[in-house]
Amino acid sequence: MLAHLLRFEYQTIHTPDKTLNPILLSYCQEDELINSAHHHGLDAFLFRMIFQHHLSRYFSPSRLSGLEKRAMCHQIQLLRNQHSLYQLLNSIPGNFCPVVLLKGSALTHILYGDTKDRQFNDLDLLVATDRLDQMTALLHTLQYKQDPYRRSREAALQRLISQHLPPFRREGCTIELHTRLLPREYGSFSRHFFINSYPITWNNVSARLPDQKYHLLFLMAHIEKHARSGLLQWRLLRDIALLTGHHTSIWSPLYDLAAEYQLTHEIKFVQDRLFALYDWSPAAIDLHHISIHMHRPVSGFSTIRQILNRIPDTRTKIRWLAGWIFPAPGYMRFRYPQVKGWNIYLVYLQRWIRGFIRIIHP
Repeated sequence: MLAHLLRFEYQTIHTPDKTLNPILLSYCQEDELINSAHHHGLDAFLFRMIFQHHLSRYFSPSRLSGLEKRAMCHQIQLLRNQHSLYQLLNSIPGNFCPVVLLKGSALTHILYGDTKDRQFNDLDLLVATDRLDQMTALLHTLQYKQDPYRRSREAALQRLISQHLPPFRREGCTIELHTRLLPREYGSFSRHFFINSYPITWNNVSARLPDQKYHLLFLMAHIEKHARSGLLQWRLLRDIALLTGHHTSIWSPLYDLAAEYQLTHEIKFVQDRLFALYDWSPAAIDLHHISIHMHRPVSGFSTIRQILNRIPDTRTKIRWLAGWIFPAPGYMRFRYPQVKGWNIYLVYLQRWIRGFIRIIHP
């Protein structure tokens, strides 16, 4: 039933007067629907659909009350994030905005400005490389506290090889400053992502939003990465479906761009899931064009080798490997606060096994 609601929303892009047939809900188990929405990060979406289409009579008051509380928590978090984002952008000196909004914060402006039902917890920002120190200092000035690094004196190394700095937190808001968008970089994807972004004015402050094709490519790579860890949420597939709309012609240039950065596997992975969830037909897509550009997924070992190749000297390579295999106990206790005492050292073993599996499997 949740998939039916997502398809209905997609169909109303060009037919806003389309009505939802409520009879389908009479055959639906309310617990199954509400639990599925929670699992896929779609509590606020389901709550909006229920009240927008007058479906509350199909749900018990207690279950509807629980769903409403989760939807309201999302609204509170959204307001908190928007206030924090406005405060940060308003504090940046000069006329040039050195950050591009990513993921939830960008999609709220691009897709969900009216419904405000896109759930996200963190503010993800891509920062111009030469403005990273400025943005870090600005967050400290605004009383954000940064999470610890894996090992002490690792700040310079983290900027060299990681996708983002340790998160900055303040009063329920988390901000991640990204310096690179992909675990592996081909042809300076992040630099081109920034160059192709465009400026906007939001509440009298300057911001930047990503170009549609680069944004789609990044989101698909992000989805495929999470799916490898067993975390494939429909809210992420919903983003892709609504971003592409009914413009099937976008897929061909998107595959061309993906081929440039060796990301065609990620696009095909997401596309297959979209076909299943939205009951799309692949007939409108040039599958021959896709097969020409298809790349194999990169293994975890190849990713590690690429990271090591970016580190200039042997001593720093060894230091990074040591930090990756043996993070500092202080970092581990922060990362796993539920683990007490000496049990934290058992988590090292768990991480080694999980890391080994990720290395040998693409």
